[in-house]
Amino acid sequence: MDKVSIVVPVFNGRQFLPYSLKSIYRQTYKNLELIIIDDGSSDGSYSFLKQMEKHSVINMKVYTQENQGIAYTRNQGIVYADGKYVLFMDQDDSIEPDYVETLVKEAEEWNADIVVSGYIRRKRKGRKKRIVSLKKEEWSKFMNIAPWGKIFRKDFIIKNQLYFLDVVKGEDCFFMIMAYSKTDKIQIIPYVGYHWIDQSISVTNTVYTKISKESSILYLFQALIKELSHNCLLSKNILEFYFIKAIIYDLLFSSRGGKKEDIDCLYDELFVWLRKNFPNYRKNKNISPF
Repeated sequence: MDKVSIVVPVFNGRQFLPYSLKSIYRQTYKNLELIIIDDGSSDGSYSFLKQMEKHSVINMKVYTQENQGIAYTRNQGIVYADGKYVLFMDQDDSIEPDYVETLVKEAEEWNADIVVSGYIRRKRKGRKKRIVSLKKEEWSKFMNIAPWGKIFRKDFIIKNQLYFLDVVKGEDCFFMIMAYSKTDKIQIIPYVGYHWIDQSISVTNTVYTKISKESSILYLFQALIKELSHNCLLSKNILEFYFIKAIIYDLLFSSRGGKKEDIDCLYDELFVWLRKNFPNYRKNKNISPF
């Protein structure tokens, strides 16, 4: 039974940790390494985790650092990970008891570098909001561009020097798209075992409603275009469609709290970039006319 490393970044997540840890302890797959990195929390998360580490029923390693942000923290998790496989969890989420076992089984059976599964989206009080089960289609792996809900072969990450980009928006998107661009050994499965808690007050949601130079998604786009200019296994059509969807998503979120003139400027800025890099984007075959 190969070792699996579970990487969980923590920042002021004390209230959520018992819930997420319990789901990890209940895993049917037993050769686990739980790596938790406290990113400078001020709510007692680290002291709680050190107590849990003493009595943990699995191999649990707790680290702490000055606040560096989610990208740096996940990158450190990869460095610390000692398993054949690596998977990521957010501090407030949970997983079904057979989650790790199912993903490892699929990775082994198909010799996959990445296994992509579905998820259950829940509100903070636990009520199901949406169940997403994936079909074996090329676009399915883009339906959730976060690193959770997936398992990665560690040597694949290291060989391709994959990392989370230190940007305000899209550090996880960068990691995932770069990963998808480096292999065709990706297994998409309909299994649903990850519970994503929709935190409407989370840092992610707050960041996506801000319009500023610092929070511009163009930093992500420019980094991707630079890296994907060579050795990219993604089709141009799919990549183009991703950028179209990302722009629409960014505009929709930003419009929640932005002024009209700021939204108009953002719209112009994003579509100038799109026309420059994908001049025929209107002809993308994935765009529906309705």
